[in-house]
Amino acid sequence: MRRLYMILMFAPIFVGAVIAFASSARAAAQRTFVASYGVAANSALNCSIAKPCRQFSEAIGVTISGGEIIVLDSAGYGPVTITQSVTITAPAGIYAGISVFSGSGVTVDGTGIDVTLEGLTITGQGGVDGIDFLHGATLTIERCRISRFTNAGIDQERGKMLVTNTAISDAANVGIATVANAVIEHVVVANVGGIGILVGDGGNVAIRNSSVSGVSGGIGRGIYVDTFAAAATVTLDAVSVVGCAVGINAFSSGGASVVDVVRSRISGNTLDGVVSQTVPSGSALVHVTDSLISNNGGAGLLTQGVGQMTASGSTVVSNKQYGFNSSNGGMFTMQNNQVRDNAPSNVNGTVHPLSFN
Repeated sequence: MRRLYMILMFAPIFVGAVIAFASSARAAAQRTFVASYGVAANSALNCSIAKPCRQFSEAIGVTISGGEIIVLDSAGYGPVTITQSVTITAPAGIYAGISVFSGSGVTVDGTGIDVTLEGLTITGQGGVDGIDFLHGATLTIERCRISRFTNAGIDQERGKMLVTNTAISDAANVGIATVANAVIEHVVVANVGGIGILVGDGGNVAIRNSSVSGVSGGIGRGIYVDTFAAAATVTLDAVSVVGCAVGINAFSSGGASVVDVVRSRISGNTLDGVVSQTVPSGSALVHVTDSLISNNGGAGLLTQGVGQMTASGSTVVSNKQYGFNSSNGGMFTMQNNQVRDNAPSNVNGTVHPLSFN
């Protein structure tokens, strides 16, 4: 009887300890790990470094908000939807792949969250978007490779985004699309079907030390700023746009777009180099400063509709359909431009005031 009494007395304590242990084993951790040798069952053990998980989707469930998921070795780790602040990191020298057979490789969808993706290789195998930024405060994409998607490499709809040291290629429609705040630095966009970088209504984008090339299918715009209701502001500094149909195109059917092109090279595009294009209700203003506009198959600098453009300190040479070509609009050319060897002539249409060295 006494033994039974002791068992009954301590049973709640024992059961409580078991429950506490089990709950502790499943508790979220600040730092979790994935590895090629990880197994799904290890998500119950917090995806620890000793017993890592196999997939990003498993690790995210046991990582606290603001925590980290770290890749231990080279493997494919599967698509993931992120609804909390987190950093997913693959150290240099480790291949962290995401193969995407449908939908998006990484979906960021959480109000006010801060997300960092570092060192990932995201490859479409029928997938639509490499990274889909639906909601969030900030998204940082660093040292990633994104390729072969049926829509976009990166599609940003909200928040602030930084893309750096990243390569995007072979997207069917768009390399990077944004209607929000974005900084794009040391990024290579190549061989995209329609538009290398697309900025829409509300976009506020800085593109620095980056290149866009081989965008010849579809509408073939290397960098396309397209507004129809709200303003967009874009700054290009030390950007190369080559081998596209049209290098840079600011188009407005409403709202307004302002594009600054500084210290950049727009060359070897099959049609025009830089275009400011509007319909009567739109406003597009492009400033070209200290840049090289050369060897384009159409005009070096072109205004259409009531599009406006200024050029200063730039070299406009060897373009096949005029250096400056203005159609029913105004091009205001400031001083110290080098303009020569454009066919059939350097200037066509309304260009004023005009000053060449």
